[in-house]
Amino acid sequence: MAGRSIWAAPWTPHRFVTDADGQIPPEIVWAALDCPSGFAAVEGAVDRGAAPAGSIAVLGRMRARIAELPEVGVRHRVVAWPIGADGRKLAAGSALLSPSGEVLAAARTTWITVPAPAVAAGSLR
Repeated sequence: MAGRSIWAAPWTPHRFVTDADGQIPPEIVWAALDCPSGFAAVEGAVDRGAAPAGSIAVLGRMRARIAELPEVGVRHRVVAWPIGADGRKLAAGSALLSPSGEVLAAARTTWITVPAPAVAAGSLR
């Protein structure tokens, strides 16, 4: 993927997030795909000049497909990449990879940029 920015992080699902059957629930997989795509969308848009530095975004839409649930206690990888921008809408993709590189789940997200709130000095005490 020459010329394309990719964000990656390790993820080891913990037993505390399993369901009654000891499996990682789909909503946990969706969560693992969600956040990295937000970083990729915003940082990718800033890098291309499609969003000002300091932009923040909220998730507008997410579509995901899970081919296989990840294994508990096994180190996986989550990767994400920017797809494009259309005004305030930013698109990104993300994937959950097994230790051998097999795609276990993938998502496409749409993020909406919003003005960053100004935080008054000392207001977060």
